[in-house]
Amino acid sequence: MTQELEQVNPFDKNYLDFWIKCEHLGRYLFVKDFLKSKQIEKYAMDLACGFGYGTEILAEVCNEVTGIDNHPQVFQHLEKTFSQHPKIKIIRRNLETEEVSRFRFQHHPPNIVVCFETLEHLAKPEEIMQQFRLLLPHEGFLFISIPSDKFESIDENGNPVSQYHKVSITGSQMETMIQDHGFKILQKLGQTSLNRLMRWENRLYKKKRISEKWSDLPVLQEKINIYHAAYLFGYPDEFDIDDSYSRIYINQKI
Repeated sequence: MTQELEQVNPFDKNYLDFWIKCEHLGRYLFVKDFLKSKQIEKYAMDLACGFGYGTEILAEVCNEVTGIDNHPQVFQHLEKTFSQHPKIKIIRRNLETEEVSRFRFQHHPPNIVVCFETLEHLAKPEEIMQQFRLLLPHEGFLFISIPSDKFESIDENGNPVSQYHKVSITGSQMETMIQDHGFKILQKLGQTSLNRLMRWENRLYKKKRISEKWSDLPVLQEKINIYHAAYLFGYPDEFDIDDSYSRIYINQKI
């Protein structure tokens, strides 16, 4: 189900793409560590939260987290998983038709928004950026990631080949969009080491230098090993961002 929906659950042993698991989990681990050092009350919104693994990670350091998704199968899983969680509320919303700034939250509107790998799924990503501006308070944090246009396949009309993506956003377009909607970019990050390791392993395998991929070992699907690997290989940094599959932006409203 995860592959069919283009949803990743790093702890689903039936979904075997080790590198993608590390990539997705690594972003949330970075946000958790970033927020942990901030001496503020933390109310987060995890937009297009998927199966909620990131929502749960955010709840480790936040007072309250609202996970938002619209897919019926995913939402059913979220309700079942988090219905009794003291810090997590799950709501179903359509980001194409409903205004984020009008969402009702459990106790507090968010001062933190996490929006990973979501803007490319929207026909008009600038509209949700405007909603973020209206929703977040002064000095609120906005965490965004988008696929790099360097690795996005485009058709002859300039549209993404992926059936799931509606737009392709360049780094300069994303930075302009962030700044035009009242945010300051604090950090630009990538996950370059992971991308290069994945390509190197694939190259060795195709040339038959290795008989099997290290990333396919069953032991690596254990939860603790996925965590360790996400920190080692998928933790975002500022190293050669242009060679990362995803661009990550840490922003603050000004």
